Amino acid sequence: MLEKGNGGMFRGHGITDEASDRDVMRMFPLAFSMVSVFLFLIPAGLALRNDINPVVRYWRNGENFHYFLLLIPIIIVAAHIYHANVGFSKYVTSAAAIVPGVILVIYAFDMGTTNPAGALFSIDCNIWEDKANLQLEWEAASLLYKSCLQQTASAHNLTVGYLAEHFRIQDCTEYERDLIHHQKSWTYLQHLEETTGCTGFCIPGPPLWTTSSTPHKDSCSVAVAAAFKYMAAPHAKQILLTSFLTVVFVGVSVAVFGA
Repeated sequence: MLEKGNGGMFRGHGITDEASDRDVMRMFPLAFSMVSVFLFLIPAGLALRNDINPVVRYWRNGENFHYFLLLIPIIIVAAHIYHANVGFSKYVTSAAAIVPGVILVIYAFDMGTTNPAGALFSIDCNIWEDKANLQLEWEAASLLYKSCLQQTASAHNLTVGYLAEHFRIQDCTEYERDLIHHQKSWTYLQHLEETTGCTGFCIPGPPLWTTSSTPHKDSCSVAVAAAFKYMAAPHAKQILLTSFLTVVFVGVSVAVFGA
């Protein structure tokens, strides 16, 4: 009776362990996907927000890294479908953990190495060619606006000051014609003036695209530098640290345990 009972207990434990293993495997797809969302999808969303931000994107030299970031949710969904329908696979699991991490590490490193905040904060406009060129683009827009105001004032017997209070550069008939040759720079400067409350570029100047009643503070160069220093750069460092540690941890686990 005692031996039989012990045998029954041992057999009972075997069944319990097997059922427990099945429960773990049933929970694995959901658990792995939730961890992936926390480790990869949330940082990817943060990186995507940085990459498509017009203030930051202008200085990214046409890089379309956000397309690679969009691979991360696709990988997470594909891994979840595979785990839920086929089961655990060390190759799929490892790839689904390493590839998104590597994408984020590359993005964060690239963002860190192309951070222009230092040059943009500098009072020297000629420290960087791109910075000086954008100042020249603002000066071209300012010249067009002044000429427009003077011609309109003469034609309609009005004062330049009155026109400057009520009309913006985009109200000038010459603006659309000249915009064709300054599309990228003038659109960017307009966006900066409208969204950050800055004027000019290297140095503050009179507002061109927004009304003079709108409060304007810093030069647009300082506003852009602040966006990199206090938003893009800290986010990139955070993404780099967490993603690098995740890739290292998964890589070591694969090497040691053959996961």
